[in-house]
Amino acid sequence: MCAIALLRMNNMSFDPQNFDGTELLHLAIDAANRDDHGQAITYLKAAQEKKLPSDEYAKLSYFLGAEYAQIGMYDRAVEAMQLAVDADPRLHTACFQLGLLHLTSGRAMAAREAWTQLALLEVGHPEHYLNLFKQGLEALADDDFGNCRKWLNLGMQNNQANPALNVDMQKMLDALPPEDVRAAEPAPDDANSKPEDHLFLSAYRSRDTH
Repeated sequence: MCAIALLRMNNMSFDPQNFDGTELLHLAIDAANRDDHGQAITYLKAAQEKKLPSDEYAKLSYFLGAEYAQIGMYDRAVEAMQLAVDADPRLHTACFQLGLLHLTSGRAMAAREAWTQLALLEVGHPEHYLNLFKQGLEALADDDFGNCRKWLNLGMQNNQANPALNVDMQKMLDALPPEDVRAAEPAPDDANSKPEDHLFLSAYRSRDTH
């Protein structure tokens, strides 16, 4: 019997010592699917204490970062995503999401730095959807809304592997001003800037995202 069914049927109290890392990850996925993000984070943090191969630890940290972002703890989400990238630099989805978290927190330079890792992977191909999304988001950071629309739309057309990411990119597009409007002044780009300095990114981040 799987760990999830055992917990549900016996209503047993949670003791991380009773589960291995893989079981805890599946428990976290089950909790997240029920929108119980607090419980998912509990399982993931317990799993971090287990001895896991670096690639499994990277996936777990990536998931933890996504859960922190879901509940609005963006600084902790960045920390978890950075752990994922450090553990497995080949995890290109974590590289992309780390940059996206930096960008939606008003740190465009940090976002660009995070995305440089993508060029070292197969996603550096000019037609890969993550590369197209990266170009669109870099254009957004430059207040170049026309090219932002162009690249994000192309990325969504090329993305058949991750439909949920298309939903996020569409929310980015929905947060943009009308096509004939440009920002009056570029937003500051430094480590001390706040999300409110980037109005359209802030508008995106305030939406319900996954």
